[in-house]
Amino acid sequence: MVLFLSGCDYRPGESNWRSLQVHGKIRLMEKTMTILVDIVWKLCEWVNKRTQETLENRVLDTFGHRNWPWLSASGVRARMKHYAVYDYAAAQFPPQVTNWSSLCSRIRMTPKQLGYVYRRTFCIPSNHKLDWVLRDLFKRGLLACAPDNPSLYQLKH
Repeated sequence: MVLFLSGCDYRPGESNWRSLQVHGKIRLMEKTMTILVDIVWKLCEWVNKRTQETLENRVLDTFGHRNWPWLSASGVRARMKHYAVYDYAAAQFPPQVTNWSSLCSRIRMTPKQLGYVYRRTFCIPSNHKLDWVLRDLFKRGLLACAPDNPSLYQLKH
């Protein structure tokens, strides 16, 4: 195995290691790795922040309709499941036909059914995470807590 670093070659077992240190190639590699790790770390922080903001917006959207004014984490999760079923209603209740058209309609509905399963499995957060998000929104002053039950929340007017 030969490692080429801008003109200096390093062959395992030979004594070129000192020449690499003298030329500063190791330090350059360390700086490059540090920069790459820093970029990856910042990218992970940005993705985490965007995911948190998206989840908070989805939770606030569930409070947008005034039909159910007080909701807990379980209620928010139930409404998210309800919206998922509503968006994929055609996939849940395909037309009842026979012969080849039945096979064709089932094949057409398969991507929608997979989308529903994906959304229900991966996009709807757990009650624990929703409870944490609701408390965070309450601390930021976007939600009001019920006076008699601290697990129920409502949008502030």
